Amino acid sequence: MKEVTDELKQKALDKKLKFSLNVDEGNYKTKLDTDKMRQIIGNVIDNSIKYTPAGSVDVDLSTADKKMLLKVSDTGIGIPKGGIEKLFKKFSRLENANNGNITGTGLGLYLTKEVVKAHGGKVWVESEGENKGSQFFIELNAS
Repeated sequence: MKEVTDELKQKALDKKLKFSLNVDEGNYKTKLDTDKMRQIIGNVIDNSIKYTPAGSVDVDLSTADKKMLLKVSDTGIGIPKGGIEKLFKKFSRLENANNGNITGTGLGLYLTKEVVKAHGGKVWVESEGENKGSQFFIELNAS
Protein backbone atom coordinates (compact mmCIF):
# COMPACT_ATOMS: atom_id res chain seq x y z
CA MET A 1 0.00 0.00 0.00
CA LYS A 2 2.74 2.41 0.96
CA GLU A 3 4.71 1.68 -2.22
CA VAL A 4 1.68 2.31 -4.42
CA THR A 5 0.77 5.55 -2.66
CA ASP A 6 4.38 6.74 -2.73
CA GLU A 7 4.40 6.24 -6.51
CA LEU A 8 1.17 8.18 -7.01
CA LYS A 9 1.64 10.92 -4.41
CA GLN A 10 3.81 12.98 -6.73
CA LYS A 11 1.16 12.89 -9.46
CA ALA A 12 -1.34 14.38 -6.98
CA LEU A 13 1.14 17.01 -5.82
CA ASP A 14 1.90 17.95 -9.44
CA LYS A 15 -1.81 18.76 -9.81
CA LYS A 16 -1.64 20.82 -6.59
CA LEU A 17 -3.92 18.34 -4.80
CA LYS A 18 -3.69 17.57 -1.11
CA PHE A 19 -2.85 13.89 -0.68
CA SER A 20 -2.95 11.80 2.49
CA LEU A 21 -2.46 8.18 3.49
CA ASN A 22 -3.88 7.00 6.81
CA VAL A 23 -3.28 3.40 7.93
CA ASP A 24 -4.90 2.23 11.16
CA GLU A 25 -3.00 -0.27 13.25
CA GLY A 26 -4.21 -3.82 12.80
CA ASN A 27 -3.82 -7.19 11.11
CA TYR A 28 -3.33 -6.69 7.38
CA LYS A 29 -2.30 -10.24 6.54
CA THR A 30 -4.14 -12.02 3.76
CA LYS A 31 -3.47 -14.30 0.83
CA LEU A 32 -3.60 -12.44 -2.45
CA ASP A 33 -1.92 -11.89 -5.79
CA THR A 34 0.38 -9.00 -4.87
CA ASP A 35 0.88 -7.78 -8.44
CA LYS A 36 -2.85 -7.75 -9.19
CA MET A 37 -3.67 -5.98 -5.92
CA ARG A 38 -0.98 -3.42 -6.60
CA GLN A 39 -2.50 -2.82 -10.01
CA ILE A 40 -6.07 -2.35 -8.79
CA ILE A 41 -5.17 -0.24 -5.76
CA GLY A 42 -3.04 1.91 -8.03
CA ASN A 43 -5.90 2.16 -10.52
CA VAL A 44 -8.43 3.34 -7.93
CA ILE A 45 -6.06 5.94 -6.48
CA ASP A 46 -4.94 7.06 -9.95
CA ASN A 47 -8.58 7.49 -11.00
CA SER A 48 -9.25 9.68 -7.98
CA ILE A 49 -6.28 11.85 -8.86
CA LYS A 50 -7.23 11.95 -12.55
CA TYR A 51 -10.87 12.92 -11.90
CA THR A 52 -10.09 15.54 -9.24
CA PRO A 53 -9.24 18.89 -10.81
CA ALA A 54 -8.76 20.60 -7.41
CA GLY A 55 -8.97 19.69 -3.75
CA SER A 56 -7.81 16.45 -2.21
CA VAL A 57 -7.42 12.69 -2.41
CA ASP A 58 -7.38 10.74 0.85
CA VAL A 59 -6.45 7.07 1.15
CA ASP A 60 -7.49 5.21 4.31
CA LEU A 61 -6.78 1.61 5.25
CA SER A 62 -8.45 0.03 8.26
CA THR A 63 -9.19 -3.40 9.63
CA ALA A 64 -12.00 -4.76 11.78
CA ASP A 65 -13.85 -8.07 12.18
CA LYS A 66 -11.31 -9.97 10.03
CA LYS A 67 -11.88 -7.54 7.14
CA MET A 68 -9.56 -4.99 5.58
CA LEU A 69 -11.12 -1.87 4.12
CA LEU A 70 -9.46 0.48 1.67
CA LYS A 71 -11.28 3.78 1.19
CA VAL A 72 -10.16 6.30 -1.43
CA SER A 73 -12.00 9.62 -1.10
CA ASP A 74 -11.71 12.55 -3.45
CA THR A 75 -13.23 15.99 -4.00
CA GLY A 76 -13.44 15.41 -7.75
CA ILE A 77 -16.10 15.48 -10.45
CA GLY A 78 -18.33 12.99 -8.62
CA ILE A 79 -20.76 10.57 -10.19
CA PRO A 80 -24.04 11.77 -11.69
CA LYS A 81 -27.33 10.19 -10.68
CA GLY A 82 -27.65 6.75 -12.30
CA GLY A 83 -23.92 6.58 -13.04
CA ILE A 84 -22.88 4.23 -10.25
CA GLU A 85 -24.64 1.27 -11.92
CA LYS A 86 -22.57 1.77 -15.10
CA LEU A 87 -19.25 2.39 -13.43
CA PHE A 88 -18.00 -1.20 -13.04
CA LYS A 89 -19.18 -2.42 -16.46
CA LYS A 90 -16.72 -3.31 -19.21
CA PHE A 91 -15.81 -0.36 -21.50
CA SER A 92 -18.15 1.93 -19.58
CA ARG A 93 -17.32 5.61 -19.19
CA LEU A 94 -19.54 8.25 -17.68
CA GLU A 95 -20.65 11.41 -19.46
CA ASN A 96 -18.88 13.75 -17.05
CA ALA A 97 -15.58 11.89 -17.61
CA ASN A 98 -15.85 12.44 -21.33
CA ASN A 99 -16.87 16.08 -20.84
CA GLY A 100 -13.82 16.64 -18.66
CA ASN A 101 -11.51 15.60 -21.50
CA ILE A 102 -10.15 12.77 -19.34
CA THR A 103 -8.91 9.78 -21.28
CA GLY A 104 -9.47 6.16 -20.34
CA THR A 105 -10.53 2.79 -21.72
CA GLY A 106 -13.43 2.06 -19.38
CA LEU A 107 -11.70 -1.13 -18.24
CA GLY A 108 -9.95 -0.10 -15.01
CA LEU A 109 -12.89 -0.35 -12.63
CA TYR A 110 -14.24 -3.44 -14.41
CA LEU A 111 -10.89 -5.19 -13.85
CA THR A 112 -10.79 -3.91 -10.28
CA LYS A 113 -14.19 -5.48 -9.59
CA GLU A 114 -13.16 -8.80 -11.17
CA VAL A 115 -9.84 -9.05 -9.29
CA VAL A 116 -11.43 -8.13 -5.95
CA LYS A 117 -14.23 -10.64 -6.55
CA ALA A 118 -11.67 -13.35 -7.39
CA HIS A 119 -10.05 -12.65 -4.00
CA GLY A 120 -13.38 -13.09 -2.19
CA GLY A 121 -13.83 -9.38 -1.58
CA LYS A 122 -16.13 -6.64 -2.72
CA VAL A 123 -15.77 -3.19 -4.24
CA TRP A 124 -18.24 -0.33 -4.33
CA VAL A 125 -18.48 3.42 -4.77
CA GLU A 126 -20.48 6.19 -3.14
CA SER A 127 -21.04 9.73 -4.40
CA GLU A 128 -23.56 12.41 -3.55
CA GLY A 129 -23.62 13.45 -7.20
CA GLU A 130 -21.86 15.47 -9.82
CA ASN A 131 -19.11 17.78 -8.52
CA LYS A 132 -19.45 16.33 -5.01
CA GLY A 133 -16.53 13.89 -5.04
CA SER A 134 -16.50 10.12 -4.67
CA GLN A 135 -15.50 7.42 -2.20
CA PHE A 136 -14.27 4.08 -3.54
CA PHE A 137 -14.16 1.08 -1.21
CA ILE A 138 -12.34 -2.25 -1.49
CA GLU A 139 -13.04 -4.82 1.22
CA LEU A 140 -10.98 -8.01 1.58
CA ASN A 141 -10.85 -10.77 4.17
CA ALA A 142 -7.91 -10.70 6.58
CA SER A 143 -6.38 -13.99 7.67
